[in-house]
Amino acid sequence: MVLGRNDAVVLSNPAAQRLGIPLDKLVAEVAPRRQEMREQGATTIEVARQDALGRTRRFALDCVMHDGLDVVTIRDVTDLRGLDAELRQLRRVDAVGNLAASVLHDFNNLMTPIVCSSALLERAVAEQPQAVGLAREIREAAERAAELLRRVLSFARRSSVGAARVSVAGSITELRSLLERVAGTGVKLSFELGDETDEAVLDREQLDHALLNLVANARDAMPSGGKLTLHTANLSINEDDASEDVPAQAYVAITISDTGVGMTAEVRERIFERFFTTKDEGRGTGLGLTNARRFANESGGFLTVHSEPNVGTTVVLYLPRAEPRAQSK
Repeated sequence: MVLGRNDAVVLSNPAAQRLGIPLDKLVAEVAPRRQEMREQGATTIEVARQDALGRTRRFALDCVMHDGLDVVTIRDVTDLRGLDAELRQLRRVDAVGNLAASVLHDFNNLMTPIVCSSALLERAVAEQPQAVGLAREIREAAERAAELLRRVLSFARRSSVGAARVSVAGSITELRSLLERVAGTGVKLSFELGDETDEAVLDREQLDHALLNLVANARDAMPSGGKLTLHTANLSINEDDASEDVPAQAYVAITISDTGVGMTAEVRERIFERFFTTKDEGRGTGLGLTNARRFANESGGFLTVHSEPNVGTTVVLYLPRAEPRAQSK
């Protein structure tokens, strides 16, 4: 936009009109610093303002003098700042993950002498049935703990191999013990994995992350306990049933349904915003659902959310079915 005397907007292009912020509000930010910006050249200032929908947007303003008029260039840097914040958050999460993996490795090493010692104790007290039973309980508990630690470490160390043919139901079965741990004891977790569920072409590591995040979200939505169901099935959407959210195609659908507190319409409008969360500080990053949708989109699929207050939430991952394998002759 071009400013004349008395900070009047002399000219603005269509892009400036589409910013969703009244130009006079942005002029008010530039006006007090025009002289400073002229003297220093194209000095940039950054301001934050709410748009008509109540969302906070960030703008970078540059002002230069031309033929006695101030030419102000406005750039919407909201997404750029959001990506910067997401990168910083992911770096913190990565650091915490590396620390957790190191601690788990140490715990795994500590379980080895417990398992061995309890096995030796069983033999030493072989003629004392009650003592044998106690020693066996110690050994079996230590073995279960060691197995869980190995599963978590295997998950943490798995490197991404990119998109490949993956058995969706088989992947969930392998991840089952971790999903049950994430859900916790207060949530009744049910698995309805279709025997005939087809394969999909996707990144297995990202699928696991998406499922763990969605189960964690469902758990947090049921602070007093509830029911959580993971269901897989082949689903073919024809042209008559297609929508803007889910086009006509053959999918493997993963449905995650909970009986939690649900979401209001206002919350549903913001669920895919970076860092938006209704959880208490320190209990969520606000990236789980956003990353799950990103994974679905990168796999060529889609993610939908249906939620009602005091009823629950249903999240569906639509992942394109892989082409049938060629029959061997």
